[in-house]
Amino acid sequence: MKLEDLAKTHVVTVPPEELIDKAIAIMGVHEIHHLPVVSNGSIVGMLSDKDILISVGGLSSAHRRLPGRRVAGPEKVADIMSKPVHTLSASDSVHLAARLMIRERIHAIPLLLGGTLVGIVTVIDLLDGILSSTELTTTKHPLFEKPIRSFFADQLITAGPSTPVDELVDMMVHRHIRHLPIAVERELLGIISDRDVRAALGRAAVRDQQAQASGKLFLGSWLAMEIMHTDVKTIDSDASFGQVVDELMRNRIHCLPVLEAGKLVAIITDTDILRLIGDWDMILNE
Repeated sequence: MKLEDLAKTHVVTVPPEELIDKAIAIMGVHEIHHLPVVSNGSIVGMLSDKDILISVGGLSSAHRRLPGRRVAGPEKVADIMSKPVHTLSASDSVHLAARLMIRERIHAIPLLLGGTLVGIVTVIDLLDGILSSTELTTTKHPLFEKPIRSFFADQLITAGPSTPVDELVDMMVHRHIRHLPIAVERELLGIISDRDVRAALGRAAVRDQQAQASGKLFLGSWLAMEIMHTDVKTIDSDASFGQVVDELMRNRIHCLPVLEAGKLVAIITDTDILRLIGDWDMILNE
């Protein structure tokens, strides 16, 4: 299967001179997390919600006002976009896209034809297209019949319910993870995603600015227990890899904590599945 079979061909873009506020609004209206940055018909950068978090905390300029009508932080897309841009051709394979996403830790790839932007493919596009079409849960390949415990990571990373948000950010950034289980002695209490952290940082910054404007001091700090999701779907370690994939796709979720005798032992994410897709041709030839 080629990327052109999965990609979105109606691509929303922004010019580099666009205001970050406008880019935030565009992402919200279209419910997207990546914007190719195009100038004179050529792609010059990529803007993701992660770029917006890192640069301005996800806040619009209205929430970053300083005395004298100044704005804290950058104002234009060109100041925060990621470059150079990793691109592929629409005729490239999904395996190549998966490998590129894993290697570069990106979640969207623009597709070019003769230097012109013709589409964009995301992690979700790959999972939706490839995994659903190959019916993993019914395949006879032994890989998908293996218990999920065969794919556990070497180390399970968790945080406690009283962990401050700034510590959660450090853990996620340094460990390159997007989902963090909140647990006490391997008892799962909830889960936090990178988007939960971004939202918390934005709210904290707004409260801080509001306090300063009123001549007060903001002493609050978001804790893991205040932003975690407690309604978490889990799966048993005896489940097969195919069952895990089916559960992820059917519930439209990005991760599944794995339990053994009621205790947390691992977490399986869509990135783990993506890594498998990257090796798909090798696996099928085993």
